[in-house]
This record gives sequence, C-alpha cells and structure tokens, in this order.
Amino acid sequence: MGRIFLLVILILFVNLSPIPQFNGEPIPLNQMICDGGFCLDGIDHILNCSSGVCLGDSRPQNFPTIIPRFDDGAWLNPEDRVIGVVIDNIAKAYPLRIMNYYETVLDEISRTPILVSYCPVCGSGIVYSRIIDYQEIVLYNSGELWRFNLVLYDNLTKSRWIQIAGKSIHGELYGSQLEFIESSQMMWEDWKATYPDTEVMSRPVDVNNELIFEFDLEVILPKQQVYGVILNNQSVAFPFSIIRNERLVNIEIYDFQLTIVFSSMDINVFDNKGVLLEFIDGDDVLKSNNGLFYSSNTGKSQDSSISSLTKIEGKSMKRFAWEDFFPDSIFYMGEGKFDNEIPSDSDESGVGLYWSFGLITALSFVYRRVKKSRKKF
Repeated sequence: MGRIFLLVILILFVNLSPIPQFNGEPIPLNQMICDGGFCLDGIDHILNCSSGVCLGDSRPQNFPTIIPRFDDGAWLNPEDRVIGVVIDNIAKAYPLRIMNYYETVLDEISRTPILVSYCPVCGSGIVYSRIIDYQEIVLYNSGELWRFNLVLYDNLTKSRWIQIAGKSIHGELYGSQLEFIESSQMMWEDWKATYPDTEVMSRPVDVNNELIFEFDLEVILPKQQVYGVILNNQSVAFPFSIIRNERLVNIEIYDFQLTIVFSSMDINVFDNKGVLLEFIDGDDVLKSNNGLFYSSNTGKSQDSSISSLTKIEGKSMKRFAWEDFFPDSIFYMGEGKFDNEIPSDSDESGVGLYWSFGLITALSFVYRRVKKSRKKF
C-alpha cells in the first residue's frame, strides 16, 4: 500500500503543475505521463482482425490481445451505459463497464474498420474510422496521457494520437486527422429499444472462460459532464446538469436554430430549421409545431416521406477536458443564456479532479499488476 500511496502523491504533484498547452507543434514525449506505470503499450486491447493477425502488430507478447465477441446483452442491467454505433443499419453496443478498463476496441462494422475509445478520466467515449490515406491502421492504447486524455499510437509509425481530437500530436503522422464516426452514450434499455437487433460486446473471458475484468468508475469521477459541439468554427458546450433540468431547449446561436434534448441519459443536438419542438409521450418522441413527429434519440421522422432532423455532431466529456481542449468555448447557462464561464458546481473542484485522477491511476496500477502476474493465456 505504501507504494500505491507514493504513486498517488507523485501523480498529484505532477498534475498540479500547469497543464501543457497545444500550440500547433508536435507534443514532446516527456510531456506525456504514464497511466498506471506502463509506457509504451502497457494496457490490454480488445482487437478484431478479420485475418486473425493484425498488420504490423509488434506489441509485447506478455500483453494478450482479446478478440471481441458479441451477444444479445442479456447480462447487462437496464441502467448500464453503452457506447452505441450504427453503420449501414448495423448497430453495435460497447458497455462502459468494459470500456472503463480496456479503453480501446478495434472492430469492423459493415466493412468499416473502427476504433471505439473511452477515456475514463475525461469521460469521453468517441468512435473513429481507422482509415488514413486509404490505408487501414491499427491504433493501440499507449498507456500515456496528455492533458489527462488518452494517448494512442499506431502500428505503422508509432505516432501518438490524442483521443479527444482524433489527431496525431507526435511522430511521422503528426497532424493527420481520423474521421469522426457518430456514436451515442445511453442506457442499455434505451439503446436496445431503439435498436432491437443490436449486438453487444460480450464480457471478455480467458481461455478457461473466466471473466477477465470490468468495473465502474462513475462513483469516483468528477460529476459534471458536458456535450460539446462546433458551430461555424465556434465551440459551444451544454452542461448535462442544466439540460437534464430543462429537458428540451429551442435556441438560436451562431446562425443555427437548434433543439437540445436530454433523452436516455444523453444529450442530442438537432438542427430544427426554425421548427419548434416539444416532448410528447415522456422523452422518446418529439412533436414539431407543424404536427410532425420525430425520435428524440435519432431525429428520425415517424413518417418515412418526411426528412429526419439533422443531428449535430458532438462529443460528451468531463467539463475540465472540454475546457482544456477548447479554451475559447462558451457554455450554456440555462434559460437561453450563454457565457464563457461554466456555472460553478460544488461537486467538482480542481482538488476533486486531481484526487480522482490519482485514485484512478492507483487502481489501474494495482489491477494491471495483478493481471500481469496471472497465468498468461
């Protein structure tokens, strides 16, 4: 325990120093810190390669690759949260209780190679295509963090990629950008209701069919989550705490007429084209002032002859992460007002953030050391 205590103190000391800023130049490796004590590539990955061998796979052999399996999700609780992805009408869900530990999943949907990523510290679950310059790449968790965010590296050049931006910040591919793929974070029961034929990533097991690992970090993470969007090159964030209370907001900003809804424990932002929307039948259906009906999760019209609402791409993450990467952002303050400073939240202070990060790192260190000592498979 003494060793873990020292690790927590070290992490707190390092991160109480000023946060490195991104100034358009490659980020030096010495500005990246190791999550759990392992760099480079000290974290297991859930990996799907149709050939069985991923191109350029040069990871250390003592870190096993876990092949994702999929089932109907009967083992999930209704309130469990998932990252959901739909490509060409094929829906898949990736439970956060698994993503909290493994953080990266390499999968393929409808012949589209994707990266499903989740940073427990930042609370950011984001999906990207793994095609760069017409070539498929494999992205691994480096075990490093920069500005508290998950850092990945690719199999071809070991360039580093920052998860929140999907952009290479160091190495031969510096400046390259991954294509963002829309995803949702919502409760399992709501995802299942919206996509009844969905597949769910199964709980990882070893060759003896024993559960490898999963856990939930929500109890120790800072609570304030925001949903961020970019409108005409301007960053805007909607705090979950405010949208949860207001439930639905029709608003105009930066020449966009938007409807922001809180549904299925997630925020969705739609371009309403000047049509006012309201909830009916709980929070599943939106009704427009001209008598049309839409899904509050997808924006899909109930009338197949009517165009669906346009969903504005956005990313959900912890407040501090959005502020770090988008320092000029404005925040929704409630009642139709915006400001460049987010409302204070007594549940989230700077000290709480650092203690949470230290605790997460210590737990990660312990669990991964235990896993490493187990029988390899």
